[in-house]
Amino acid sequence: HRCRMKILILEDEDNKYEQIHEIVERSLNAMSLDITRCTDLNSAMVKIGGGTYDLFIADLVVPQMPGGVEVDGTEQLCAILEAEPVARLPLWVVISRFGNALSGAKESFAHHGVTILDYRFDEQWRVGLEIKLNSIAGATHYDFAIFCELEKERAAFVHAKGVVLGDLFSAGGLNCQ
Repeated sequence: HRCRMKILILEDEDNKYEQIHEIVERSLNAMSLDITRCTDLNSAMVKIGGGTYDLFIADLVVPQMPGGVEVDGTEQLCAILEAEPVARLPLWVVISRFGNALSGAKESFAHHGVTILDYRFDEQWRVGLEIKLNSIAGATHYDFAIFCELEKERAAFVHAKGVVLGDLFSAGGLNCQ
């Protein structure tokens, strides 16, 4: 079965959104995608604060509210990233053509592993986004994981319907399967 990925894209410009959307669909074509678009900062902040997304791709300079004028949302996005643990659940990618918005948030974004892409450099941002998305596509996805300290505990799941145990391996001194 295909892994389902929920993606939130904050982008007010149709052309830029279409470019991002096309790269996302091409890079994650093995997954079932549920893509939501927000065109203003307030809507995106509410959705990302809800904690139901796997990936958040955001433009930093967008309208504050529907139909409003563009504002630099860097401070607000950094604030929710710093204050709301649920906002840190999805992987974040920020893309902006405004260098000053990008430079003002690098430390906060870097602290949380946010990928920062500069839209002014056409091929670079595209390649950067593709690399990030390809790393997601190549990752192993699980519905859930069960941790058992003893082999006897793991053995209880061997005969359970629908349970698939992988190969035994060692990770950080722990026997994993």
